[in-house]
Amino acid sequence: MNDNHSLCPISKSVAQDKNLSLKAKGLYWLIENYIESPTFDSSHLKPVLMANCKESSVAFDSAWKELKQAGYLIQHRIPPSNGGNKGFHYEYELTDTSGGAE
Repeated sequence: MNDNHSLCPISKSVAQDKNLSLKAKGLYWLIENYIESPTFDSSHLKPVLMANCKESSVAFDSAWKELKQAGYLIQHRIPPSNGGNKGFHYEYELTDTSGGAE
C-alpha cells in the first residue's frame, strides 16, 4: 500500500474511552500519526499540530488539556543542558492507557 494511503490506527482503549470527546480522540490520532514519522521534530510538537488544524487555538487547547488530564498525553519539562533556568523545553509522551492527571 502506498504510504500516502496507509492506515493509521488508534489505540482501542482511546477509541473506546467514553470519557474522551471526539475532538480529543482526533487530536490523539493526529499526535500519534506525527510522532511515528521518522522525519518529525518532536521539539515543536504542539505548534506543528496547531498549524495543521483548522480549529481555533481555544478548541485545540481544550482537546490538548483533555488528553493531559486523562493521562494519555504526559508532558515532561526538560531543563536546559547548560544548567541555567531559562531555555527549558517540553517533551511529550503519548500513552495508550488513561492514567489520570499527574
